Amino acid sequence: MWDAPPMFNLVEGVDYGAEIELEGGEIVIIDLLEAVAPEHVNNFVFLVNEGFYDDLTFHRVVPGFIVQAGDPTATGTGGAGYTLPDEPIHDGNEDALSVTPIGVVSMARSGLGASSSQFFIKLGAQDHLDAGGFTAFGVVTSGLDLLYAFNTRDPGAIPAPPAGRKIVTIRITEQ
Repeated sequence: MWDAPPMFNLVEGVDYGAEIELEGGEIVIIDLLEAVAPEHVNNFVFLVNEGFYDDLTFHRVVPGFIVQAGDPTATGTGGAGYTLPDEPIHDGNEDALSVTPIGVVSMARSGLGASSSQFFIKLGAQDHLDAGGFTAFGVVTSGLDLLYAFNTRDPGAIPAPPAGRKIVTIRITEQ
C-alpha cells in the first residue's frame, strides 16, 4: 500500500504493453495507451513492476459486460492506498478513448477521481460507461476469448462465491 500515486516514470517514445499470465499459463496481451491516458498507464506500469497484481484474482465477472481485477481483498472494495485523477473522454481530453468497445481496459473506481488499482476489461459493447467519465488506458489485442470463458462472479454474493481466475503475474513490455 502506498500513500500517494507513483511519480511519473514513463519514457517518452516507448510503446508500453502488458502480458497477463493466468493460472494455467494462458496469456492475455494488452496494448497500453500511454498517449491517451499517461497517468493511468504510468500507475498500471508502476503497480505491475511492484508485483501488486501477482496472485490476485478476477474478483468480478459479469458475462457480456466486464471482468475486473486489481483488488487485494477480492471484495470489490480494495485498492493500492491512493487515488488518481480521472483522464476521461470529457473535460477537453479529445484524445481519450471511449470505454464502449469490447476489449477496452479501463480503471474501475468508487467515484469521480477515485481510481487506484482496480481495472476492468469490457466484454460487451454497452455505451453507458462513457457518461461516467471512466478512464480507458488499454486494449486487449490477444486472449479476449480466455476472458469470455471465466465463470460469473459477484464478490458481494452471499454466500461468497469461489475464488475467481488467478493472475499469476503481469509483465510490462516495451517497444
